[in-house]
Amino acid sequence: MKKLSLFEELISQEKLPTNLTSDRHPIHRWFNFVAGFSPEFVSQCIRDAKLKKEDILIDPFAGLSTSLVQGNLEGINAIGFEPHPFLFDLSQAKLIPPDKEEIENLENLLLSLESFAGKLSEIWSPDALKFLLKLFSESHLRQLASAVLRDEKIKQNQRSIYRLIVSRVLEMMSTSQTDGIYKAPTTKKTTIPYPNAVKNVCAEIKTDIDFLGKSINYKARLYPVSAEKMLQVEDESCSLCVTSPPYLNNFDFAEMTRMELYFWHYAGSWREITERVRRQLIVNTTTAPTELKRNQLEFSRSLSPSFCSLVFPIIDRLKEQKKIRAGKKINIC
Repeated sequence: MKKLSLFEELISQEKLPTNLTSDRHPIHRWFNFVAGFSPEFVSQCIRDAKLKKEDILIDPFAGLSTSLVQGNLEGINAIGFEPHPFLFDLSQAKLIPPDKEEIENLENLLLSLESFAGKLSEIWSPDALKFLLKLFSESHLRQLASAVLRDEKIKQNQRSIYRLIVSRVLEMMSTSQTDGIYKAPTTKKTTIPYPNAVKNVCAEIKTDIDFLGKSINYKARLYPVSAEKMLQVEDESCSLCVTSPPYLNNFDFAEMTRMELYFWHYAGSWREITERVRRQLIVNTTTAPTELKRNQLEFSRSLSPSFCSLVFPIIDRLKEQKKIRAGKKINIC
């Protein structure tokens, strides 16, 4: 069992902007992706900024809420924005953790579920079912189907942690490896039986609840919308921004969570994933909406002259680089 740490231990500078230490930290380890930064990095930023208890930390691209969770653990006010519905739901479970009795009740419930014996096509759409059957044996998917059917009967205030637990079990039971950040149906891995997976996940969460006790004041707020306007935030109210902003070759977080989006009925087809999730996110240069590219000149006119004087020379240099290193990833308009 890995040693838990509430506050950061000394780690190398190279690891600070990675999530390689997340599995050492309570709550953070409940669910995370390879993309992201370490809890230690957030703590270092809070310390360097000399934040006080009344100050506010903001993360406009919260993801699975590393900044907000660490803000809670450090006793700092934190707010964030995350329009991805699955990431928002799981973040809620990490930002408002349950008590130990709730986890024990959910564990007993999940262990009592019998494998679904009906038609899987009654639970998932054709596209979703076709994709899920590439990632799971039918017998495993039938066990997991019962958890999906039970979801709507879970109390509203427990649904986020329920989905987090089952989503962890989902990953443990999948036969497909994650290559980089995306699921690779043809790359196989060892699976963990359903009862063992449920017990392992719940044991980890209960350990963290015991470790933290009642000492943490969970006051971070996360909004399920884009950070484009931030209407919920007063001007000049935040003291520190800790985030991982989108890059030109940004990960496709809709594709990264395709398994979970299908499994939990957030979407039933790739088209629905695009309409309901991808269009709410900032995508990479190869998938940027045509309308945005067409209107870039118009948008640029709204930028301040001082900002343009800094950015436009960089754009010109990138255009020159495109001539030398042409490719989709350097699509400068």
